[in-house]
Amino acid sequence: MNMIKIFTILAAISLLIYIPGCKNQPGETSDQKNLSDSLSTAGTGSGAIFSMPAPLQIANMLRKSKPEFYSDLLIPQKKELTMPASEVQKALLLGMISVDMGYSVVYERQQILLDYAAKAKILSQELGISGAFTPQIIQRLENNMNNIDSLSYLVLSSFNDVNNYFIENDRQQAGILVLTGGFVEGLYLSTVVAYEDKSETGKIIVGQQKFFLDNTLKLIDPDKSDSILTNFLNNLIMLKQDFDKIEITYSASKDPFRKKVDKLTMTEETLVTIKNRITEIRNKILF
Repeated sequence: MNMIKIFTILAAISLLIYIPGCKNQPGETSDQKNLSDSLSTAGTGSGAIFSMPAPLQIANMLRKSKPEFYSDLLIPQKKELTMPASEVQKALLLGMISVDMGYSVVYERQQILLDYAAKAKILSQELGISGAFTPQIIQRLENNMNNIDSLSYLVLSSFNDVNNYFIENDRQQAGILVLTGGFVEGLYLSTVVAYEDKSETGKIIVGQQKFFLDNTLKLIDPDKSDSILTNFLNNLIMLKQDFDKIEITYSASKDPFRKKVDKLTMTEETLVTIKNRITEIRNKILF
C-alpha cells in the first residue's frame, strides 16, 4: 500500500479526533490547524480519503441515544489479558481496547479507563510500539481523572501516535488492523445497544457504519499466506453482504468526501444478523 493512501487515512482520522473546546494541559496542543491543513492537502492529491472511526466517535453517538453504561458488553476489565499469538489479532485487539477506552471516557468511568490503558500498554509493547502508553502517559491519565476533556484528548492523541508509529516504521498493515479492531468493537457495541433499545436511532448508528466496513475492505492488503487474516477478511466480506441488505439514500452534497444520509431502512432481521455476525467476529479475536 503506498504512502499517499496511508497519509490520507491518518489525515481523515486526525479530523475525527479533533474535539472542539478540548482543554489541553499546559504544553499540550492538538495542533488543530495542522490537522485541518493536512486533510485539505490530502484531498487535492492523487490519494483518496478513507474515513475510519476514532475511539470516541461511536461512544459519543451511543451516549446521545442511550445514556446507560453497559460495562458487561466491554472486554473484561479485571481479567488478565489473554495475549493472541499472531500480530493480526494483537493489532485488532488493541483497536478494540481503544474503543472501550473511548466508551469509558464518554461515560465518565475513569477507573475502567485506567484498567484498559494498562492493557493497551501491554499490547503496544507486544507490537513493538515505542513511546505508546508509557508510564508518563498513564500518570497523565491519573492526574486528569476529573477532567474529561483532557482524558479524551490523551486517549485520542495516544492512538494517533500509535498510527503514526506504524506509518513511520513502514508497518501500515498493522496500523490499518488497529483501526479495523476499533470498527469491530464499535459495531459490536452499537448493534447490541440497538437491538436492546429497539429504536430507529440505534439502527441508524449501526447502518451508517457500512461506510467504515467498505473502507476497511479497501484498505487491508490480503495476504493469502496468513490464514488468520484470510479468515478474518472472509468474515468481513460476509458482514458486508449482511450490510448490503440495508437501504440507504443520500442527500446532495457539495463535499465529495462526505455523504449525508437522507434515509436508512433496516429490518429487525437484518439488525439481528449483523449483531450475530459481528459478535462472532469479535469473539474470534478475543478467545
